[in-house]
Formats: sequence, C-alpha cells, structure tokens
Amino acid sequence: LRWSIITLADHWLLLAMDPNLLFVAAGVHRMRKRNQDNDHAKLNSFLKQYSPDEARRRFEVVDNHLGNLREGEITKYLTVDEMDGDPKLQTRQIDALVDRANQNIERENNYVKMIGLFLFATVYCVMLVYQSNVTNNYELESSIHNTIVNQLSGGNGLLYGTALMTNPGTITAPSQFYSWLSTSILHRILTQPACGDGVCEPPVEYPGFGRFGCATDCGKYTKTTLLNINLQTFLQLSKSMEWGWDLANVTLSDDPGFTFNIYSDTVGDWIFAQDQRPTAKTVVEVPDGNLTLYLYQTNEMTAVVDFQQIYDQLGVLDNTLPARTVTTDFDYADAREFISSSAVVLDSLNTYCFVGTGDPDPKCYQYPPQEMMLRVLGAYGLSGGISMSDGGRGRTSLVQLDFCSAIPNRTAGLESEANKQFIVDSATACPSSRRSLPSGGYEHLVGVAARGR
Repeated sequence: LRWSIITLADHWLLLAMDPNLLFVAAGVHRMRKRNQDNDHAKLNSFLKQYSPDEARRRFEVVDNHLGNLREGEITKYLTVDEMDGDPKLQTRQIDALVDRANQNIERENNYVKMIGLFLFATVYCVMLVYQSNVTNNYELESSIHNTIVNQLSGGNGLLYGTALMTNPGTITAPSQFYSWLSTSILHRILTQPACGDGVCEPPVEYPGFGRFGCATDCGKYTKTTLLNINLQTFLQLSKSMEWGWDLANVTLSDDPGFTFNIYSDTVGDWIFAQDQRPTAKTVVEVPDGNLTLYLYQTNEMTAVVDFQQIYDQLGVLDNTLPARTVTTDFDYADAREFISSSAVVLDSLNTYCFVGTGDPDPKCYQYPPQEMMLRVLGAYGLSGGISMSDGGRGRTSLVQLDFCSAIPNRTAGLESEANKQFIVDSATACPSSRRSLPSGGYEHLVGVAARGR
C-alpha cells in the first residue's frame, strides 16, 4: 500500500484519509500492470486537467460519498476480497465511483448556478420596482384602457364601423378587426400624444396651466395662483429710490446680466422656460405648493474689469481685493464680483455725466462722487418683491428682496453717520507709487473687499 501511494503521487492523491480510498489506489495500481495506457487515461480524465487544489476537492467528494453510503452498500464498490477478483469488475467499480463523484460535483455546480440566477433575478426585480414610477405606470395603463373602452362604447362596436363593416357593430372578417386594431388602437398608442387632438393621454398630458400640461384636452388645473413679480436693478429702480434720480438711460459698458427664475416642487420644474431679465412687472401663473426664487449673475465681471479700473472708481487697492471664489458664472453675490460690478456701474455713470456731447444731466452736479459711490456700493443685484392677490383689491407680499450692500446704510448715502464712519474705518496707507488720489477725489482708499455682506 505504501508503494501504491508513492506511485500515484504524481496525480496529487492525498490518500491518507480513509481505508476505502487506499483500496481504490491498490486497484488502480493492479490495473496499471495489465493496461498502463488505459490506466493513465482514466486517472488523467479525473485529475490531470485540474489544479492540485481542485483535485484535492474532487477526492474529498469521493471520500464524502463513501462515508455517506449505508452499511452494506460499500460492497458495491471495492473491498479487500475483491482485489483478487475479476479485473473488469474492479474497473467498472472504479469507473462507477469516479462517475458518482463527477455527478456530485456537477450537481454542486448546478446548485451554485441556480442560486446565482435566483439572486440576479431577485436583484433585477427589486431594481425594476425601485426605479419604476407606480403612478405613471398606472396612468399609462389607464390611458390605454380608456382608449379601448371609448372606442367600443356607445353601442357602435368598433370605431369607424360604417366604413369597416357591412353592418356597424358586426365583425364579418378577421381583416376588419385587425384594421380597427391598427388604426384606432396601435396607431394612437404608439404615437406621441399631441395636445389639441381631443384626447387626454396621461401621464404625458395632464390638466394644464401656463406652459405646463394640456388644458385643451385635459382641462385646466385649478389649484394655481397668479403672482406679480417686480425685480429690478439699481439703474431701473433709481427713480423710485430716495434720491429720485432716473438712471434708466445709463448704458453699462459691461452688463452683469442679472436674471431670476422660480422652481416649483409641485411640478418639479422651472416656472419659466428661460431665466427672466429684471422687469417692472411680470405676471405668472404658478401651482400651489413650495416655490423657490433663484437669482443669477450670468456674466463674469472679474474677467473684464482690471485692477486699475477698480482703483479709479472705488479707490480699492489691488492687494486688498478678495479672490473670486465662485465656481460658475451664474453664482450670485460673490465678493469679487460685487466689487467689479460696482466699478462698472460707477464708470458708466461717469461716462453718462461727463463724456459725450450736449449738456449733462443736472443731477450729475447735485451729488458728489462719494455719494454716488456709496449708493452704488449699497445696490448690487436685484431688488423688489413678489406678491399675490389677497382675495379682494389688496395684495399680499410673499417675498421682499433688497439689494446686496457693502455699507451699513444702503439708502442714506453720506447722510448716514454709519456710512461716513465706514469710509473712515476702511482707510489704509497710500503706497508711494499712488500718492495721487483716484479720479473721484476720495479722501480715503476704501477697503470694501473685507466688508461686503
């Protein structure tokens, strides 16, 4: 037996496990003496194509099989007495044992595949249910169902019955049914719903308002409110502000491009298809529910306004300017964009007042440069409000929006002691290279950068 184990070591037989396996080894060794080629073929078919670990596992299957045999069944395989018996019987028994092991291994692999398929199907079905919209699926199924019912209702049977049948409501040939199915059902279902065709087809079509839904086919959505939106820039609102100076005719050399839009949680979309420019009055119908106002600056001012222009208009030194921190051109009220936009407005006011032909606006001499600077520093972005009817002749304010301001009192200018103190506190030492004052003749270099709010 020891010699048998050594002889079979090249086939990774770790047989020091069970006496029955030793019997198998002895039988295989005897068979080698009679038919060496046939013996190699049998062993190679069971072991050589596998790695050592896989071969060890296969022999464990054989060992487990022998261990699970009921008492008396072991005699169906090799016993000590049968080692000297018929070689053909031994060969059949060895083949039967190997085949049984292969069957067990194949069954094990099939179970693994079946469990894997079951897990995949479970995960796939769960993902389908999780990602599907039950409400939309129901509305789609109801739309198809209602289409078929409407076609068959009214006691006329198939639609276009007069044209398709000898007697309306009676099918005389299969072609009539297929023609009706193709024309009245499939063509309608497989065609994108069109608003205005007289049929409401949810979920694509639903009761409408404004630019949403299809009021023609599905009726009007009644849970809505009319909003009045009044959002304007500093130049647009200047006439109605405290100083009463109409600057609507001032043209900005570079426009920050302030816009706004409203997002509705009810419809999950923007109320306006395009962001709106500031205007004196915009009336829009919105659905009831949560609404969010978004403000944007669509043009980057930092890229078109250099340090010298900021110094000339605001007296702010370049080494005190904050870095631009926003990631997109649509962010609103960035500190650096605030300063650059204010410089553009002041530069455009100077051009409006003192550059060109003809007599300047008398207001240009009424307000000193410092007053104009403070007014501009207190008026970045948009200001105004959003309101709705209170059910009578009055209105209820929903949103009141003020300009972004870098000064304590954005409406008082030099009349405010807090604003004057703000200028004093913002003073800094003048570099030797800039002993001359800016074009506005300011007494201090204003460090607005660190005080924007």
